Amino acid sequence: MSDENDIRLHREISELSARVERVQADVQNLYKIVTKQNESLNRWRGMGAALTMIGVVFGGLVGGVFSWFATFVMGR
Repeated sequence: MSDENDIRLHREISELSARVERVQADVQNLYKIVTKQNESLNRWRGMGAALTMIGVVFGGLVGGVFSWFATFVMGR
């Protein structure tokens, strides 16, 4: 009876070890995916900041042109 329990226990430990190895491989794959997504997110975050600055400059220029147009052209 003890030998049967030892064999069963050894088999269960082997199965558990195989599952742990699969989980470790899955975690490493997830880590790679998350790292790539973070790199992409940081790149887009920088692009968003640049586009916001361009929008502010463009909006200021357009606002200045409209202000000038309203003052000098419409005011006359």
